[in-house]
Amino acid sequence: MKREQVYELIDNEREYQDTIRKNRENDIKNDSEKSISDFLLYIEYILNIAKNHIYQLNDKKAMECVRKIASLSMEAMESFDTPKREHYYKIGDEIIITKKPNLWSSDLNQNCPFNIDYPIKIQIKQLSEYHSNHINTIAMTCGDYGWDLTSLIEGNCIQK
Repeated sequence: MKREQVYELIDNEREYQDTIRKNRENDIKNDSEKSISDFLLYIEYILNIAKNHIYQLNDKKAMECVRKIASLSMEAMESFDTPKREHYYKIGDEIIITKKPNLWSSDLNQNCPFNIDYPIKIQIKQLSEYHSNHINTIAMTCGDYGWDLTSLIEGNCIQK
């Protein structure tokens, strides 16, 4: 399915949800009255329904829930300021690592980059999100060494 088709499905779901809400105005909070928690709890509720459909091997019903979750996510983003992703790096980008980082990642490459001369110009070969001790971070490699991209960004060690 193409992205444009997916956006159309989400738009149609939003229209449907708005129509349902208008018919039940006394029962449901307006978007302006909802908190971020309200949205997240409802998304979690729908996600649990989707999981139940998966357990029952009903992919169609599960994907209906995914459509509803996408619509709820869009509604939350419309209701609250959502920050733009500040740093976006992709495979193939050429970057300069300006100084030795505080952290590195062995997730994609076992070679520690602490003993090389900086600055160094590299091309990103792989990116991978990983979770460690409840922290989400991005591992990156140029093929020769492994870095923690999140740490490079936060430590102002990287330039495009």
